[in-house]
Amino acid sequence: MPLLTIGAPQKAPSGKVRAYPDVIPKDVSFETVVSSQPYPPVKYPVPIIGWKEHPEEFHVAPKGAIVSPAPNPETPGASPSKERGYYIVPLIGLASGSSPALFEPDHVEQELVDGYMPGVKSAWTKDGLKFTQLAFCTLLEGTEVRTGREPLLALVRYTLVNEKGPARKVFLWLNFGQAVYGHGIFQVPPKYPQTLSYDSPFVAGSSGKAVVAVLSVPKSGVVSFHPLSDGPRPASGAKPGEHTKTAEDKEKQAKPAPGNPRENSLCFELNLAGGESRSIDLAIPYYPLEKDALRALVTPGQLRETDGSDSVLDSRLALFRNYWKNELNGRAVFNIPEPRIDNSYRTCLANNLMLTDRSPVNGSLHIHPDATHYEFVWAGDSACILHAYDRLGYHGEAASYLRYFLARQGTRRPEGDVSSADGFLPGDQPGLRWMGENGFILWAMAEHYKLSGDKEWLKSVAPAMMKSADWIIRERARTKTLVNGEQPRHYGLLPRGRTSDNPEIDHLYWTDNYSYGGLRGTADVLGEIGLKAKAARYAAEADDYRACLRESVERSIVREADPPFVPLGPYKNKMPTETDLANDWYSLSGPVYMVEMGIFGARDPKVGWINATVEKYVMASGLPTLSRPGFIDPHYVYNQALSQLLRGETEKFLWTFYSMFAYGQSRSTYSTVECNDIFTGESGESWDALRQPHEHSNSRVIAMVRIAFLLEEGETLHLLPGTPRGWLEPGKVIEVKNAPTYFGEVSVRAEAGRGAKEIRYVIDPPARKKASIVLHLRPPTIFGVVKSVEVDGKRVSVEGETVDLGPLSARTQVACTY
Repeated sequence: MPLLTIGAPQKAPSGKVRAYPDVIPKDVSFETVVSSQPYPPVKYPVPIIGWKEHPEEFHVAPKGAIVSPAPNPETPGASPSKERGYYIVPLIGLASGSSPALFEPDHVEQELVDGYMPGVKSAWTKDGLKFTQLAFCTLLEGTEVRTGREPLLALVRYTLVNEKGPARKVFLWLNFGQAVYGHGIFQVPPKYPQTLSYDSPFVAGSSGKAVVAVLSVPKSGVVSFHPLSDGPRPASGAKPGEHTKTAEDKEKQAKPAPGNPRENSLCFELNLAGGESRSIDLAIPYYPLEKDALRALVTPGQLRETDGSDSVLDSRLALFRNYWKNELNGRAVFNIPEPRIDNSYRTCLANNLMLTDRSPVNGSLHIHPDATHYEFVWAGDSACILHAYDRLGYHGEAASYLRYFLARQGTRRPEGDVSSADGFLPGDQPGLRWMGENGFILWAMAEHYKLSGDKEWLKSVAPAMMKSADWIIRERARTKTLVNGEQPRHYGLLPRGRTSDNPEIDHLYWTDNYSYGGLRGTADVLGEIGLKAKAARYAAEADDYRACLRESVERSIVREADPPFVPLGPYKNKMPTETDLANDWYSLSGPVYMVEMGIFGARDPKVGWINATVEKYVMASGLPTLSRPGFIDPHYVYNQALSQLLRGETEKFLWTFYSMFAYGQSRSTYSTVECNDIFTGESGESWDALRQPHEHSNSRVIAMVRIAFLLEEGETLHLLPGTPRGWLEPGKVIEVKNAPTYFGEVSVRAEAGRGAKEIRYVIDPPARKKASIVLHLRPPTIFGVVKSVEVDGKRVSVEGETVDLGPLSARTQVACTY
């Protein structure tokens, strides 16, 4: 695709990466972003397949490998299995005696089942032979994870098609290796350190348990098994739980030794006539199962290839489709006329539901940020994840997931100068006790009530919320001490402490931001269950906290910088440099978070300075960078994007919006990354690289879609403030149904006429609380300026591209002509 020139190029003459073009088209689109700069897509995506709330997930590597890694044994509630993880990879041989070859990760075409469900279709074509793989999961029995011990099955279908030429003999090998963290996707996996055996239809380990059940093979196929020839050989590699942020760190990890593709391998010998296709179906339990548990799947009549939809795999695929269709489309729904975005947000939701794990030890539910290394609970990430669930109407799930934190209240204090853990709501990540954990979770609890309106739930957790708020009040009181007769810049903030995964101990506004938000949220909601005196007390404390924060910021601004520099914390107030801001994570945990909490309004000049600083020093294509230029942590951009939308900087918001989809996730399976190199599209070639999919990142994708459609600002509800103009080209429809807001559920439908330049809106307003509703008109620029607007048949005057509808109590229709 040729490069387009949009204002200045992304690389300035100095070689510095540009945050945004000088001029962003009003009709900015995904194609605008990706065609105007030379950045590649995310390389080597590794999506997951699994089941809602099951503690394990399979990984599907771009060479077709099905990976079931052993859990990190240090993880609280880890599955009590001594089995090593499996890495089952297909290889192809085109002649007898030829060396089996891996399918090439650089030439795979991937998509998800029905575009968004957590089943992966992969395809490779070579020498006239097309090979496809379908992989998805079901539970062995039932559809609900109640204990965390339910057996999880990957159902896999391999299909070979002889697209060209005469009849040929093809050998499909399945190599059973060991899932080792850090193993490269271009290699055969390390040997599994025990000999497996095949007794049709099962491949079994030394324990006699089934590793794989062969469900169907072609009638003419020949199946053979090739065991280890020279005994086990242990593999080396990165250990589970190792946390790396850069490509350099990845390169330092030991490379596991590859195995022999012919050892511990199942070989299928197939004869294919020209144009003929043949399929092989497998069931792979995450942990080896007793053969009797799988026999119901493999009756004698099903062991050979079937010719219709009555096969075990096809019936399970129908169950899978029905389950995920209902699960992902039964609450709030955004219908988007751009399949990439429409599918992506649903995929992100599905991945989050799979990454929230029910412990097989005690049944508790844990929010785990990814499927490999982050098998612990980060309270900060969890708050954003819970918020995304609530915004999509998953209130029951959010309430269930909050119980984990409520059960741990007061059990662990943060790392810092604090007096006690009493009331503190912690996560469980070892050695990373953030000062802000309690505030994050308290804020999420207040948001849960605001979005659900569940008073019975609020009554049940109010005592815990007050204990959490009291911890904030007590610890803030300890910093209200004069120094040399004056208030220090940290007066009234929380004590010094660990602010993030960075080891630094300091005062940062990021910590106080969510702690203030939790305290303010507690004050906001308690009055609604009759605790008005308590609410007034917490409101007064929150007012004081906000005043202290605003005063601290005012005293800490470096005004001689250009733009004036609003620092991360009161003692970070030196002249900014790119190196310092990258290493301090200014773009990830900067003071722009104060907008979401209402400490500063979005239109405050200080917010403009904060955004301009990020854009000047630590941003590439609208996405935040850290450590070095071009190394993006894309989904931490949400709070800056939120402030842009509220400031009316919609084109910047949309450039960031589309950059996140272009460079922060796979463009085919929508598997999000935590960090990546925007210049190369990859940061390591191992199956576990990039922390994908990443639950916090998924949640921010959902959040960006949500605020493009719906955004609260005080007592105002903005409708469609950030939707791309292309979504309302002639004949297109955009719709949000049953979406929770602070005011109740709202539905909006906008449909552009196919001929005339007309857009009609149908609005079902929220009923729980009155809101002042503002409708944003975002037609394609080819429509020109609006000529007339009618609200329920009555003509109204408008200025610009907004219609102030005021409070609405019933369905309202708006017609705009251009």
